[in-house]
Amino acid sequence: MNSYEIVIEFKEKHSRTWRDKPDWFWFICLIEEVIELGLALLGLHRHSPEYEMAQISSICMNWMEKRERSA
Repeated sequence: MNSYEIVIEFKEKHSRTWRDKPDWFWFICLIEEVIELGLALLGLHRHSPEYEMAQISSICMNWMEKRERSA
């Protein structure tokens, strides 16, 4: 599975996870994943940097779709 497919799989798996949450909630969740990416890069987190980047990408994609539908 390539990186695009991994991101899309995450995106679809979590497409409704926070759909009803406000933007500040999405932002906090995104920052949490960015921190986890930093920890993964330092070898201090259980997931790989690639896993964290896929989560970050899928959050951004779902958040953008949520905002488009809210407009």
